[in-house]
Amino acid sequence: MSSLDSLDNVKYSINRFIAPIITVVVGIFLYSKTVIPVEVIQPNPNGEDFIHNVTQEPMFGYAGLFFIVVGIVWVLFLFNILKSYAAVGVAVLVFALGSYILAEDYKIVKEDIDYQNKKEHYFREIKERLNDVKIAQIEYKKENNVYTSNFDSLIDFVKHGKTISYVRKGLTPGRPLTRDEAKHIYGKKDNRALDNDMTDIEAKNLSLWLEAPDSVKAVLSGYKRDTVYVSVLKTVFEDNAYLEAKAKLELELDFVPDSLRSLPFSGLNFTMLTDSISRGDLSLSTLLIQAIHPEFLEDTLSIGDLKDNSLKDNWSLK
Repeated sequence: MSSLDSLDNVKYSINRFIAPIITVVVGIFLYSKTVIPVEVIQPNPNGEDFIHNVTQEPMFGYAGLFFIVVGIVWVLFLFNILKSYAAVGVAVLVFALGSYILAEDYKIVKEDIDYQNKKEHYFREIKERLNDVKIAQIEYKKENNVYTSNFDSLIDFVKHGKTISYVRKGLTPGRPLTRDEAKHIYGKKDNRALDNDMTDIEAKNLSLWLEAPDSVKAVLSGYKRDTVYVSVLKTVFEDNAYLEAKAKLELELDFVPDSLRSLPFSGLNFTMLTDSISRGDLSLSTLLIQAIHPEFLEDTLSIGDLKDNSLKDNWSLK
């Protein structure tokens, strides 16, 4: 036999065994996914990242075993150990079953991915609305000293309520008062030491002094320190910084005061509870806002704690 014939025989043998060998390799690969865990890193903004060891569903392993059996039967057939049509039938049947199981496993994986994507979409909107309720409650407490457990009261406050705003224009001079300035503010008989820089209140008083020296008028022209009441809706929820932050999140749902109570994509409402705790001689109002979506009952999103006056959320630590 010539070397050329030997080379052709080698090529022929390789071509015969490539397909069953690949089938066995694919089967081993699929099966390994169910027994060899893969590290998945979950970012944690508050500390070290979480590391999870994840394996594929058992169906993936069954598909791998079927592919291995198909490959082995195929090899035995090529070695003439199995010569009957029954062997071919078994191989075809096992291959078909393996393909079916793999397709079913792919379907399960796809459904899980779709579920997770839907959950992520819903939860992004829910978290932002929870934050809106939190912001509204903070403003409500500024005016009423307590949180409210009534959404009607909270929504009415957002739509029609006022909150304190501090107007600050101009810089307070970084120098002590002169004796003449002190006499204008505190009276001619005032004889206090003038060692410290003037305060905002003193600077405001000087800015209103009609007979002030030109040097004072020049420095304090337009100076203002006032406390005013402004619309909660306009200054908090229609503020440019708030709107820009929302735009970056690319949310589907816009802010609407009347929707504050509504749990997005559910037809249900948030749960909002209030209580109080004692800290020394003080009584502190506490708040808990909860969201349990009917499609994702295993996860509760919440802000606040009835036994603590913190308004932390429970998802930033996950």
